[in-house]
Amino acid sequence: SFVLTARLTRPAQRGPSATVSAALTARARLSFGLRADFQDFEGVDGSSQSTSGISGNIAGEYDVTDRITVSAGYSNIWGGIDLAENYIMNPAWTYPAGGIDPVTAENVYFAASYDTGIWSVDGKVFATQIDNARSASYGGGPGLTTDVESKGFELGFGTTWDGGFFRAGFASVDTKTDGRTADSYTGNYLTMPMGEFLTFQAAHQFGNGLLVGGDVQVALDYDDTYDFATGGQGPTLPGYTVANVFVDYTLPRMPNLTLRAEVNNLFDEQYASRATYGQEFVGEVEPLYEPGRSIRLSAQIVF
Repeated sequence: SFVLTARLTRPAQRGPSATVSAALTARARLSFGLRADFQDFEGVDGSSQSTSGISGNIAGEYDVTDRITVSAGYSNIWGGIDLAENYIMNPAWTYPAGGIDPVTAENVYFAASYDTGIWSVDGKVFATQIDNARSASYGGGPGLTTDVESKGFELGFGTTWDGGFFRAGFASVDTKTDGRTADSYTGNYLTMPMGEFLTFQAAHQFGNGLLVGGDVQVALDYDDTYDFATGGQGPTLPGYTVANVFVDYTLPRMPNLTLRAEVNNLFDEQYASRATYGQEFVGEVEPLYEPGRSIRLSAQIVF
């Protein structure tokens, strides 16, 4: 069998795009898309530049057996001129005579999953390469660009039972700028140093309208850092463990009313999220810490 669907759209601020999905066989599925973009850019010095580009993507899935599925995808994206200077416009800037090179990116992934209906295992490897990402600075000028690379993998395990589920995952993400370890100074616009993470989620629905659950995120210590001031090895970013729990109760006589109580950061951990600016600038920048233990009570009525 062969089923083909197509959609042509013209989103606001973008050019025409087309997305096509196809069921090649009972076991194979394919999707691909194409988009054209046009951009007019004017700098703070009054100079102007017009650019355009094509973006494309393709992805497919194949059921090896009734339980094993493999998939892969690739995209080549034209991002135009990134508006980095929204935050740091310097009226004395002079833009390059030849214009600013537009941002482009290539993305690729491979994934596989095994699902019995009761428990599942899955994995994914991915990579992103961004060229000419703008990293403009007030004194350095508007034409500075940086190449960004992000790659890593994810592993997951899950199981379900009557009324509940449990899910565990592990992710490792390595980010680089211009071939070196990423730092949060440049990461203001591009990418933060990340590292390795463990996640756990669980929930159970009782027969009396009560739902309980929670999640835990564990960020492991990360020592592959960069010291922007010295150009050498930076300090180790400390790991952290954050747990959140919740209880939902749906009244039997009012099934459209749900009461919810949740406690976020249950153990009152003092930590800065791994994606927070300034963690590696010891003694220079105090990072913004996430909220401590927080209790929230809410009610929801569905009409």
